[in-house]
Amino acid sequence: MLDCTGVYGSREHGEAHLQAGAKKVLFSHPGGNDLDATVVYGVNQDELRAGHRIVSNASCTTNCIIPIIKTAR
Repeated sequence: MLDCTGVYGSREHGEAHLQAGAKKVLFSHPGGNDLDATVVYGVNQDELRAGHRIVSNASCTTNCIIPIIKTAR
């Protein structure tokens, strides 16, 4: 389930999607600290595990700036 509402990002809301039948939930926006993972592709996607069921793709700002910061190091 891809949740792009930008409104809900808590584990509670992710669990609701799972209870409704979703196998996994990916928030396209920041989530709470209690999610299985927050992933910025190109930076820490190696932390993503098959067992993670509720994941956030961070924020659009994070996805834009982190790769630049990583390159500048």
